[in-house]
Amino acid sequence: MKSTRAVLSLRWQLLVPFFCLLLLVFSAFVAINQGSVNKVYDGVRERTTLYRKQVFSAELLQQRTLSPWTLLCGESQCRLQSAGNDLDLQALSRLLQADVLVVERAGNRLLAASGETQPKIRAHCLSEGQCDLGGLWLVSLFEDDGKVLMAQLDGRNMLADKNQALVSTLVFGLGGLVVCLFIFYLLLRRPLERLTAISDAVPLLAKGAYEGFRARLRTIGRHQKLLDEPTLLAQRLEEMSLQLESMDCQHQKRAGELQWLASHDVLTGLVNRRQFELELQELLKRQQVVSLLFMDLDNFKFVNDVAGHKVGDRLLVRVAKVLQQLMPDNACVARFGGDEFAVLVPGLSLGGEESLLERLYHALREVRVSGGGQLHSPSVSIGLARLPEDGEDIDDVMARVDMAMYKAKEQGKNRYVRALTQESDQELGKHLYWLEKSKHGINTSNLCLYFQPIVDTESREVAHYETLLRARDRDGAWVSPVEFIRAAEQTGRTTELDLWVFRKLLDLMDKLPVDKLVRFSVNLSPKTFGELDAIAQIAHELQSKSELARRLIIEITETAALTNLDQARRSIQQLKMLGCHFALDDFGVGYSSFHTLKTLPVDFIKIDGSFIRGLASQHADSIFVRALVDIASQFGYRTIAEFVEDEEVAELLDILQVSYMQGYLFGKPQPAQTLWPDMAVA
Repeated sequence: MKSTRAVLSLRWQLLVPFFCLLLLVFSAFVAINQGSVNKVYDGVRERTTLYRKQVFSAELLQQRTLSPWTLLCGESQCRLQSAGNDLDLQALSRLLQADVLVVERAGNRLLAASGETQPKIRAHCLSEGQCDLGGLWLVSLFEDDGKVLMAQLDGRNMLADKNQALVSTLVFGLGGLVVCLFIFYLLLRRPLERLTAISDAVPLLAKGAYEGFRARLRTIGRHQKLLDEPTLLAQRLEEMSLQLESMDCQHQKRAGELQWLASHDVLTGLVNRRQFELELQELLKRQQVVSLLFMDLDNFKFVNDVAGHKVGDRLLVRVAKVLQQLMPDNACVARFGGDEFAVLVPGLSLGGEESLLERLYHALREVRVSGGGQLHSPSVSIGLARLPEDGEDIDDVMARVDMAMYKAKEQGKNRYVRALTQESDQELGKHLYWLEKSKHGINTSNLCLYFQPIVDTESREVAHYETLLRARDRDGAWVSPVEFIRAAEQTGRTTELDLWVFRKLLDLMDKLPVDKLVRFSVNLSPKTFGELDAIAQIAHELQSKSELARRLIIEITETAALTNLDQARRSIQQLKMLGCHFALDDFGVGYSSFHTLKTLPVDFIKIDGSFIRGLASQHADSIFVRALVDIASQFGYRTIAEFVEDEEVAELLDILQVSYMQGYLFGKPQPAQTLWPDMAVA
């Protein structure tokens, strides 16, 4: 807000007090000088009166004889007589060269006077013999018989001289005051001009014109020989401008760094998701044909856990360099975070897309990063979209390529899949529905637990139940949670979902009647099993429920265990001490299956369903299952075959001595209310 205060320059701030000071001194000088003039004036008047009185007396004595003077007065005339002299007032006035008058003392009445002046006679004039009446001085010369002869002296000229002297004093004093002010102004003019020039140059600092500001300061006082305060001020301001310029440069550098950080990934130097989406939005506005590649590194978590995060970071940097070197100059390459990358390539034909992807996969196969005692080579699953034909909304387009990328993973990884076409909007809408559900957290009204029996191979009696999750779709039906789990992985709610299932199962087990006490198995995702905090929460839940823990089988995948074998072994031992049992799920599709058997203290081995479905027709599957059962029995592990759907496969499993079987042949997954109708389940 602009100030409305009056501006008073420094020149006047100095001159006004100085002028007041001089005026005060001048007033004191005049007062003192006036007193001196009055004293001189009074002294002169007194001496003059005394002198004239003596002169008058001498004149009268010269006219005297041996006889005394007699003062005679008639009606309007008075005379001064002696033995040989007779003087009227006119003659006496000429003799004394002054007007004379005769006053009666008793009545203070004028009897006669020479001349025209007839002043009022006061009593103190007669008593004191003299007085001053407005510049006319009366001097008593002679008294006879109550009548007083007085001489009148005119002192008005002397009073005029006195006034003239006072005026001269004032004139000279004011002249001296003006001269002092002028000299003071001359002394202040140059310093004040330099201060004004400095103040005029200061706004250049606010504009960042530091060099111009210093150039202006150097012109101020460059001819000044003495080092005074304005010169010192200019020097200090010049030093301050250098410091401000340095600080400004640092701030601009930091602002540039912050701006770069706001739009780039620190590790790889690629643009981040925010900047990528801005670029994509701009391309969509211009209706420019552009190819969008959304890629995710396969099994990157395995590299991180086995070889360490530093090795994982090196792998990400190598992948980023390959993308930068391989993509055209007009391409936008971004890292979305974690192991996800995205690329925008304008003006690429369909054939150009395929050629680019072939070169990309070939280049990635050449990448090798050592760590954890082995070489790691990246593989990527890619979702591919072509804009604007595959969509014109950013969220819509990103959802399509995300789904395509997941389909590439489902089809075997290390491959690309084109995004869903406009005709597949129903599938896309389903994915967006689950994604939105997962963003709002775990809503119990949209989730429930189902249970599928696992039977003993010999007796065909239920040994325990596997706990399965079901989710309510847009039509209100309970469906497989595959899409919801995928969405939970994208929104980072996998662990929250696992812990909800675990607590819900414990609550149900606690409500089962005594005669229905059976064992239950529950799955933990690789992410949850790899989090020490999640394992600690599970252990805390089981500490006060040892009876439930002994009836609980925790299933983990072989992939989850292999990511960090040491940590997996410690987590299993921690929960087994509380009474839990463990099963290794999907066994046979991992990296080092048989090595895992001797490392992890599990109780059950679940043979992956891909080996069970073709057991009756694929001799290789039969050999694998036989070998697996034999090795598992040597370690003391019991085996479970999943996806058993016909009696022929069940009989083969019995021959192969598989411990337990699970599949639609023995029962589909059902809710708790159906399996145990006499139990009230919330």
